[in-house]
Amino acid sequence: MTSKLKEATAGLTSAREEAMHAANVKSEFLANMSHEIRTPLNVIIGLSDLIYERELDRDTKSEMDVLRKSGTMLLNIVNDILDYSKFEAGHVSASNDAFNLHQMITNVAKMVEPLANQRNLKVAAQIAGDVPHRICGDRQLFEQALLNLSNNAVKFTSSGCITIQARTIRENHAPKLELSVIDTGIGIPPEKVDKLFLRFEQGDSSITRTYGGTGLGLAIVKQITTLLAGEIRVLSSVGHGSTFILTFPIKVAESQIDEVKSDVVIQANFTGFDRPPKILIADDSEDNRFVIQHFLQPTGAELYEVANGREAIDAFTAHKFDLVLMDVQMPEVDGYQATREIRRLERETNRRAHQSLH
Repeated sequence: MTSKLKEATAGLTSAREEAMHAANVKSEFLANMSHEIRTPLNVIIGLSDLIYERELDRDTKSEMDVLRKSGTMLLNIVNDILDYSKFEAGHVSASNDAFNLHQMITNVAKMVEPLANQRNLKVAAQIAGDVPHRICGDRQLFEQALLNLSNNAVKFTSSGCITIQARTIRENHAPKLELSVIDTGIGIPPEKVDKLFLRFEQGDSSITRTYGGTGLGLAIVKQITTLLAGEIRVLSSVGHGSTFILTFPIKVAESQIDEVKSDVVIQANFTGFDRPPKILIADDSEDNRFVIQHFLQPTGAELYEVANGREAIDAFTAHKFDLVLMDVQMPEVDGYQATREIRRLERETNRRAHQSLH
């Protein structure tokens, strides 16, 4: 009996190790696919945007517009699939940092506005007076959930408005944050509501044919809500619109005032500099560097480019840069390691550059 128990225990341990190895392999595969698929898509969309801004005849401009929209649509599909795969594999964790909730909600409204304007829709953000400015949590996940719901609302609304609302409520004497996205769209039949948060489901097949998409947007929102210990519910009336309501436990940040950063804020035209800023572009993709250079050249900035993290560290050691654009996945030394080394050099030499990982 003891021998059989030992054998069973050894078998379970081996199976667990194999499962963990498989999960790690899947995680690494997803990270690589995320980088390898998104990089050429970003180049296609970036170059399309650059060409679209040129003097073009009406037919060429229309063709470029179709190309840009199709590229963006494909990127959104890829993002949904990769994001959902990460949640499903358990490779997403929530941070607990203080952030400006009001600013996040306003930013989501601004991000949705261009698409809404194309459909002649109004977008409004309504924040109740009792909603704290700063809370503790994962800003990126809050923003992604709210943005997914808002984009979905625009997608299924042909006239009227999209409203993002925020208020605080109390359940069992504990404060909670309630975020609502309200649309005046097509609405959802009661019998279809339960399917909304299942992956690859959109109520019925005609929705996919008419409106497109992967059917993963709401499934991702559900995953985020669960990760943040929240709840989601839907109120809808066919032909009159829908309201998606997210409820989260809330922890108010100790300070309700954003820290004022002393660093110079670099804007599109680099105001605030008495000379053209020096920018280091670190990316192993030559096409990516080409697109970034063409976007930045009109600003008059001095641009330097390298192909990996080791070269980025060497360049930063030899020159003083105002801004570093750092790719994450690169050969020899990746972006994270290069950034850590550059920050160490900054501390030792008492200088600082703005840095952006992409």
